[in-house]
Amino acid sequence: MKTPPKKLLASILGGIFFTAISAFAVPSFTLPPAPVAVTLRDGLSTTFTVQGVSSENKVLNYEWFKQGSASALVDGNGISGTTSRTLKITGAKSIHAGTYYAKVYEIFGTRPYPEASSPEFTLTVNVRPTIISQPSATTVNQGDRLQLSVDLAPDTTTTGLTFRWQKNNVDIPDAVNVTASQATFVIPAATAGNETTEGAQWTDGATYRVRIESSLTGPTPLKSLILLSKPAVVKVDSQPIIITQPAAATGGTLFVATKTTGKLSVVAGGNPKLNYLWEKEGVDETFKPSAAASQTVTTEGRYRVLVSNFLTPSGQPGTYSNYADVVFLNKPTEVGTITATSNKSPAQPNAKGEFEANEEGGATQVTLTVTPNLTGTGDLEFQWQKDGKNILNGDGVSGAQTAAIVFNPLSFTHRGVYRCVIKNKVGTYTSKTYALKVNSKPIIVSQPESLVYGVKDKSVTFSLVAGGTPALTYKWYREDDIVAGTVLGKAAKLTVAQLGDAKEDNYFCEVTNAYGSITAGPFALQVDTPVVITRHPEVTTPTVGTTLTLTIQTSQGDGPINYQWQRNNVNLENSPRVTGAQVTVTGPLGLQDAVSLSISDVELSDAGSYRCIVSNVNDTVKVTSKSAKVTVLTAPSIVTEPEDQEVFEDTKVTFKVVAAGSPTLKYQWQKWNADASAWNNVSKATSSILTIAKARVGVSASNSDDGLYRCEVSNATGIPAYSREAELIVNPIPNVTIDSITPRVARAGEKVRVTGTDMNFVTSVKFGSDATGVKATFVKESDTSLLLTVPPSAPLTPSEITIYTKPPGGQATEDPDLFRRSTVQANDRNNPTIIVGKTFPLTLGRTTIALEPGTLNVPATAGPNDLAEAFYTWVLPKKGRYVISFTTTFQVFAGPTLFSAVDNDEGGSFQLFSTVAEEDNTPISIVVFGVQGRSASIGGTLPDFGNYAVTVAYAGVDTLPSPVASAQQVSSIEADWNIEGSTGTVKKVTNADNHSSTSFTGNSSEGAAPTVLWQDASDLEYAADSVIQTEWNMSIDQAGAGTKGHFAWQVTGENGAPLGQIQFSVADGAIYVVQADGTRNAAEPVLVPGSNHRFGITTDLGSRTWQARMDGVALGEPQPLPANSGFGDVSVIWYPATSGSAQPTLNFDDVSIQAD
Repeated sequence: MKTPPKKLLASILGGIFFTAISAFAVPSFTLPPAPVAVTLRDGLSTTFTVQGVSSENKVLNYEWFKQGSASALVDGNGISGTTSRTLKITGAKSIHAGTYYAKVYEIFGTRPYPEASSPEFTLTVNVRPTIISQPSATTVNQGDRLQLSVDLAPDTTTTGLTFRWQKNNVDIPDAVNVTASQATFVIPAATAGNETTEGAQWTDGATYRVRIESSLTGPTPLKSLILLSKPAVVKVDSQPIIITQPAAATGGTLFVATKTTGKLSVVAGGNPKLNYLWEKEGVDETFKPSAAASQTVTTEGRYRVLVSNFLTPSGQPGTYSNYADVVFLNKPTEVGTITATSNKSPAQPNAKGEFEANEEGGATQVTLTVTPNLTGTGDLEFQWQKDGKNILNGDGVSGAQTAAIVFNPLSFTHRGVYRCVIKNKVGTYTSKTYALKVNSKPIIVSQPESLVYGVKDKSVTFSLVAGGTPALTYKWYREDDIVAGTVLGKAAKLTVAQLGDAKEDNYFCEVTNAYGSITAGPFALQVDTPVVITRHPEVTTPTVGTTLTLTIQTSQGDGPINYQWQRNNVNLENSPRVTGAQVTVTGPLGLQDAVSLSISDVELSDAGSYRCIVSNVNDTVKVTSKSAKVTVLTAPSIVTEPEDQEVFEDTKVTFKVVAAGSPTLKYQWQKWNADASAWNNVSKATSSILTIAKARVGVSASNSDDGLYRCEVSNATGIPAYSREAELIVNPIPNVTIDSITPRVARAGEKVRVTGTDMNFVTSVKFGSDATGVKATFVKESDTSLLLTVPPSAPLTPSEITIYTKPPGGQATEDPDLFRRSTVQANDRNNPTIIVGKTFPLTLGRTTIALEPGTLNVPATAGPNDLAEAFYTWVLPKKGRYVISFTTTFQVFAGPTLFSAVDNDEGGSFQLFSTVAEEDNTPISIVVFGVQGRSASIGGTLPDFGNYAVTVAYAGVDTLPSPVASAQQVSSIEADWNIEGSTGTVKKVTNADNHSSTSFTGNSSEGAAPTVLWQDASDLEYAADSVIQTEWNMSIDQAGAGTKGHFAWQVTGENGAPLGQIQFSVADGAIYVVQADGTRNAAEPVLVPGSNHRFGITTDLGSRTWQARMDGVALGEPQPLPANSGFGDVSVIWYPATSGSAQPTLNFDDVSIQAD
C-alpha cells in the first residue's frame, strides 16, 4: 500500500483516528546496539546511523537532537539529514562536538506518537592548531629579559600538542632553555649574584620561530600535523664579546714559517661600530698595533686585542681577547736521499738494485730510511707512500709513519716505488723516490675452491693467479697421472671438457721460475647430473578461501635436490598457510614423485606468476620450470547498498550498488512480486545502476514502480551476492495552490509573480481559462514562486491564470481572483512593476495625474487609466551603496522607500543614495509620485505629471559616486552589421512609452553562415578576480509556420574564443546553455513568441565560472570557464536556417555590462 505525503496524510486522517493512538506499540531501535563514541579531526566528516523498528509496520519518521537543547536539529551549518536515519556532519568544527541522539516515531493522525530515543552518539572534534598571534620582532639590551610567544585559537585541541622553538631553523634543546618546549619562550634577565641567568646576549640575536606539532589532528592517525609560526627577528644591543679567539684553530698558538709574516684574527660581536686595538706583551719598538680585526706579526711573542663600542661603560677599556703565542719555524727538508739496507749479506742490493726475498738463513729484512733537516723545524710527522698512495703498517710492513720503514719478511708483494712525506706546523716536504725491487720464487695470489663442481657433458675451468719474479711456468696434473707425469695444461687456466664420472679426480698445478717452485692444490672435481622437468606447474584460478595446489615432476639428477617455489620471482617460505615452498629430495628414486606447493585459505595477495627452481645442494646444477599464472577469484560482495527513496511520480529514480569481486561482475536488478512471493528480474537492468526514467504510481504492481528492489551480483565463482532490499515509494503529484498574484494589472512583457505551494511541479501556464487562455513563458523562482511574463495577446479583460502540473495532461489550477493585461502603464501601489536581473535596466514611465494636494492619496476622481503614482519592486543583488537617478520634467516626491525621500521642486535630473548592510532577497520599492506645487526658485509652475526615466546602479561598498548623467554603465549599441549570404532589415522600434529597441528580421540564402549581428568591444576595466555582469532585455517574434534557426548571446574571451552562450531556438522556444566546448544543456523555461525577458550572463573570473540567468533566476548550475581566459566582449549571433524557411524577428535593448 502506498504511503501518502505527511501533510496530506495528516489532513485526511488527523481527526478520525486520534482516539486510537494508544493501540500502537512503542517503536524501538536495532542500530546502534549501544552508545557510540567518535573522535575525528576538524574539517573531516562523519555520519551517525540508526535503524528504528515498528512492531505494527507503521511508517517511521526520525528527528535528531543534540544534548543540551530541547529543540530538534535542522539542516545547516554543516549538519544534514536531521530527519532521516543518517545524520551527517560535514567539515566538523568545535561547535559540532557533543552528544547526539535520534527520536523515532510513527505517523498516525495529526501528530507523531508514540516515540523512542536511540542510544547516544558522542562526538569529539580535535581542532587543528591555528595561530592567531605570531611572535613579534624585538630588540633588547644585553642582560635584559627576552620573551617570544605565540597564541593559538581558543578552540584548539591542546591534548597531543607540543611546542619546539627554533633558532635559525634549528631546534633549541630543553637542556639549553627549558621554555623551548612551551608556547612562550623566555630568556630571563640577568640578576646580581646569580651566574646562571646572564640575560640576553649578543649571540642570542637570531631569527626565531616555533614548531607546533599535533599528534591528534594529522591527516592520518600515524602522521602528525606540523605548523610553523612566522619568523621573528631578535636583535640584542650588546657590548663587545669575543666569539672566536686569536689562533683558536691551533690551540692559541700561531705557527709561522721563517722569513714570512703571520696574521692573527679575532671574531667579535656587539653593536657596531667595533673598535680594535692590538697589543704585544713586553716592549717591542718594531711592533705596530693594528686597529682592525686582524694583526700582521713578524716576530715571536704573545699578542692580544682590545675591542670596544659605544656601549662600553665610561672609564672601562672594553673587552680583551685571550693571549695568542706566535712561534716561527723552518719548513721541513731532506738531507741526501733514501737509503736501503738488508739484514743479510750483502746488506746492499745487487748491481741491478734488487733484493732477494729468499728464506735461506732466515727471513730477509729490508729497511728504507729518510734523513730530514731537524734544525728549527719543531716536531715532524712522517707518512710513507707506495706508488703515490699512503700505506699503513701490516702485511710485513712496520714504521710506515716514521723516518724508517721496515719490510720483514720481505716478499714479492713489497716491490714498488716509495717516498716519504714530511710535515710540520708550517709546511710539507715530499722526499725523493726509491724503487724497491724484489726477486722471489712463485707465490699463489688466488686459486680455485678446494671442491669444484661441474655438470655432466659440459666443461669446467680451473683458474690460478700466481706472482713472483718472471718468467713463470705452469703444469697441471691429475692425481691419477702424477706418476705417469702426464701434463694436462701449461697455462694459468685449465679447461676440462666433456665431463663425466671418469673426469672426477683431484687436480694440481705446479708453478716454477728461476728462484724456485710451488704446487697449488689439490682441487677436487665433482661432476653432477642435471635434473629434467617432466611436468610443469599449470595455470589455475582458485577462489578466495579455497586451497591452491601447484605441482612439478622431475627425473634424473644426483641428489640431494632442492625445490624452491617462487611467486613473481621472489622465493616463498613455508608457513602455517604455505607448505612445500622449500623441499629437498635425496633422490634419485625420489625424483620420480611429484612435488607440490600448497597454499590454504587463498587470499587476493596470492595471485601472481609461480615457478619452481630445481637445483642440487651446491646450487651448481639449476633448472627453472615454466611460469604458471594464478588468478584468484573473489566471490561478489556488496560494498555500498542501494538506499530507500520516496519520490513523486514522473520523477527520475536511480538505485546504485557498488560491489567487489573478481573476475568481471554481472548485475541483475530484481523487483519483489508480492502476488507471486518471488523476485522478478527487471528487464534490461543489468548494470550497477538501475534507472527509472519516470516513476509511475498505480493501483497494481503491473503499472506502478512502487515496491522493493534488490540487485543480484554474480561472476564466474558461481556464488552470487544480493544487495539489501531498497524500498521505492512513489507519491502522486499534488495539485498546486495559488496564494497570491502580484501585480493583477500589467502590460505585455511585464512580470507577474505567483506564489503558492508545489510550484516545482508546474509544466505550463496560461493567461486565461483552460479552453481559451494564452500560453506564457515563466521561470521557477522557488518551490513556492513562479515569475510569469505577460504575453502580447493576454486578455485585456479580467481573466483567470491557469497553472498546469506534470505529467503532461495533469491537473489545471485556476486562481480565484482575476488578472487583466493593460495597454498603458498601470503600476500603482497595488500593482507594482517587478524589475528582474542583477542590473537595473533603464526604465521609462509616465504619470497622468497628480496626487491629492498635501497627501499621498490618489484622487477619487481618477479614471481607470489615470496614474498618479508609479511603483517598482527590485531585489538588490548584494550589499553596498546604490544610486537611483531620475530624469523628469515635473515635480517628484520619491518615497517612502528603502531610499531616502527627496522633495524635488525643480524638475530635471537628480540622484538618491542608500546603503544596504546585508544581502537578502527582500524586494525594495522605488516609487514615483506626481505632486502639485510651485517652484520658488524659477517663479513659475512646473508640470505636476508627465514622462520620466529612472535607473539604479551599484556604487561600491565604501564610496559615493559623483553625480553623472546616467548612473549605469550601459555600453553603446551601435549597429555594426556584417550579414553575408543573407538579406535583412535592421531598425529602431519605439513602444508606447517612447522606449526604443533594436529589431532584426532577415532571410538567409543557400549556405548562409552564422553572422555576428551586434558586438560590443567594450573598454571595460576589470581585475583578475572581477565578477562581470552582462544583462539585456530580449524577445523573439515568430515569423510563422516553419520558422527555424537560432539566435545566441555570447561572451567572448580576450583571445577571441567563446567563453559561453545562451542559445534560443526560434522553432520551439527552447533555451540552451552552451559551454565553450560546444556542449549544450537544455534549460527548463520555454520562450513564448513576443514575450520580453531580462537575460544575463555572470562571468566570475575569480571562481573561473559563468552562469546564465533569465528574469533573475539561474538557468542551471555555474559552468567552467576555459583556462587562462579573460573577458573580451559580448555579441549577438544569428544562426540562419536553410534557404526558404521563414525567419523570426529579434528585439533587444537595455544592454548593461558592469564589472565588480
